[in-house]
Amino acid sequence: MTRRNARRLRPDEKLLWDQVKKNTIPLHRPAQKVLTEAVEQIVQKPRRMDIPLFRIGQTPDRAPLTKSTIPPAPIRMDSKNLARLKKGKLAPEARLDLHGMTLTQAHPALIGFILKAHSKGNRLVLVITGKGNKQPASQLAPVQKGVLKRQVPTWLSQAPVSSVIQYTTNAHTKHGGDGALYVYLRRIR
Repeated sequence: MTRRNARRLRPDEKLLWDQVKKNTIPLHRPAQKVLTEAVEQIVQKPRRMDIPLFRIGQTPDRAPLTKSTIPPAPIRMDSKNLARLKKGKLAPEARLDLHGMTLTQAHPALIGFILKAHSKGNRLVLVITGKGNKQPASQLAPVQKGVLKRQVPTWLSQAPVSSVIQYTTNAHTKHGGDGALYVYLRRIR
């Protein structure tokens, strides 16, 4: 849209306007420039990471990630009950044995058990996962040991049961040790 009676700039005004344009920064960059910069960033090759040479028999520079280097989950229960729990002095009020179940059978059983125990007002329950088969690994394909033992903590950290769980840890040896988990539930409010 143009104005009908637009006045042309005089030469001295044109010089002044050109100086103003040189010293200003536009508020909005042209869309074409923004688009080409974005495309260039996507197309750029990723930077090569320098990986040090490793020879067979050489000890690694860093220690591998082990259970002790993984930061533990935050403890959200009082220290007195935690000490009693770790010593095995707290007795579980209910227990669920997942031995012999498949993943598709164990998952709904675990969810139902935790929610039912919480609705009853139980505070400490025991989930027995087992330690896994003691089968030797095959040379052709590795055998997964303790599928439930690895999967149950993941299920406990997800909805709908994560909102009712206060703390989970491995059970004391008299309650199953590494093959079982204590699940400390929140109070009903």
